[in-house]
Amino acid sequence: MSQCEITIEFDRPDRRYRGGEVIAGVVNLYFKESVKYRAITLNSWWGTQGPKKAHRWGPRQYPLDGDRQVGAGDTRRLPFSFLALREPLTCSAKKAVIEHFLSVEVSVPWAKNPEHREAYILVPGRPPAGIAAEWSKVADAEGTLGLGYRLFITLVVLSQGAFLFAYSSRSFSYAFFAVVGWYWIRRALLRSKLDEVVLTMPSRVLVAGEDCVVTVSITPRQSCSIDGIRLRFKCSERRLSFGDFETDSQFIIRPVVESPPICEPGVVLTAGQTFTREISLTAPTSEAYSFSTEWVAFEWVIDVQLDTPNHPDWKDSIPFRLVPPEFLESSSTEG
Repeated sequence: MSQCEITIEFDRPDRRYRGGEVIAGVVNLYFKESVKYRAITLNSWWGTQGPKKAHRWGPRQYPLDGDRQVGAGDTRRLPFSFLALREPLTCSAKKAVIEHFLSVEVSVPWAKNPEHREAYILVPGRPPAGIAAEWSKVADAEGTLGLGYRLFITLVVLSQGAFLFAYSSRSFSYAFFAVVGWYWIRRALLRSKLDEVVLTMPSRVLVAGEDCVVTVSITPRQSCSIDGIRLRFKCSERRLSFGDFETDSQFIIRPVVESPPICEPGVVLTAGQTFTREISLTAPTSEAYSFSTEWVAFEWVIDVQLDTPNHPDWKDSIPFRLVPPEFLESSSTEG
């Protein structure tokens, strides 16, 4: 049925609501012809914008009216109210777009259901449950070289090498194994020199724009030098992607925010002596705040890289939660 006009009136002209507040308004319907509908439903949902298409998440339904017969020219005014989510917040970053919507659907038998949607803005309000406890926890990462993942890659590379050895010239296979062996010998030498690398940060939660300190502690097994220390803030979107069948689902990860690197000078390390450096950083002011649901999440880390001469660089990351300043102000009254 296309002869039904639907509008949504919000109780706030700017349509801006804080997380945890009541969103209220009225749904207006004007019927241009006689019709019997089974239900009128208000749907609340939020969506993200991917590289190729938009994705809809977190639908919530609120019944407004039941089975009813209306005539041509009839109108209906149906009030609504519900609690706004606390997260995710509306975001309009270049690669991180989050929008919130209300849609009204009229269920009509044997016809296309009329539907209308309107966007609203969700701004920081009450912090999500549990965030106060995270504030007091230290963020850390004890450096590794990702041996489990790299062992898997090694097995894949070696299997490909075996295939090449069987079906190609012997000289080419020898060269292939020589390159792979040279790479892993270099990594083994680095592991033998850097006995322990520990990264710490006072809190797992950072307020956008605030100053923080990352402590890098290195205990070398052998004396060696580091050309420099590089740190970078990164945010990635982890999103559930569905295939042709419902069971063909997997999480995909894509970068959405990446800050310029912060470079620190190098140092000469002495065997057995722990070297510690405190590095001051400023958290990004991006609107892509951290959140996590069963379908999609924005995850922030601080990538740390040690430039080691004549060896593959050492890399690790510190996960943290980026939040708006309003969460810090209201964390003491979290409910």
